[in-house]
Amino acid sequence: MRHKQGWLNSMRLFILLLLLPGFSMAAAVKDFVAIYDLYYNGIYVGKSTRTLKTENHILTFHSLAKSAGLAAIFVDVTINETSKLIYKNDRLQFFSYHYDEVNNDKHDEFSIVRKGKKQIYNSFRQKTFPLVSNLQDQLGFSVTLMHDLRKKEADITYSLADKEQIKNYTLKLLGHEKIDTDAAPLDTVKLEFKDKGNNARFVVWCAPSMDYVPVRILSVTPHGNENMLKLNNYNGRKIYIDYGGDEEQD
Repeated sequence: MRHKQGWLNSMRLFILLLLLPGFSMAAAVKDFVAIYDLYYNGIYVGKSTRTLKTENHILTFHSLAKSAGLAAIFVDVTINETSKLIYKNDRLQFFSYHYDEVNNDKHDEFSIVRKGKKQIYNSFRQKTFPLVSNLQDQLGFSVTLMHDLRKKEADITYSLADKEQIKNYTLKLLGHEKIDTDAAPLDTVKLEFKDKGNNARFVVWCAPSMDYVPVRILSVTPHGNENMLKLNNYNGRKIYIDYGGDEEQD
């Protein structure tokens, strides 16, 4: 009952925020559907479909990821994520995030939502956290990144809320890089985050000609394992993006 009341309070806040001055009717990022191939250490393991829909100043970003290829023989994984963002004063502000994973016979689910004007509630931790500046979730931040890069190509810092905690991440702008495609080479903006504490890395390549949508996303774990998302289809148009090799550079 308490959990239900919390959701009702969050929705009341959501509606109230929409009525406040300062909300622009202009779109922050154009709606799109992007389909990605998922790789683990170079092996194809799944597919992810990401859909952005905007209604006035409310952006809903949904991701559906499923195991595929040889990996599907051994594991049957489906992950649904939904992020809601509010467009206000030319900024994208976090409102809610929901995660739902079915892995064979296991089920994992949690939500992070705004609670009042100064807090967020994490259902996994069953705990509230301060609503810090530039807060984003682990899915919706990629849409916010697109919006921010359209305004200025520069280093960007976000406070990311995940299942366990809130942590600051600064994406360093490394410059432009050409990526091979089925047509001409595609110009991308390359950004990177390095965790000095455990050697984990996150690299993203965004295409200015495609509204800065990420065309390649690389995550390297502290143990050196690589997870790669590579764009396969954008708004119904099949596109080949070279897998590439991202070697550490001095």
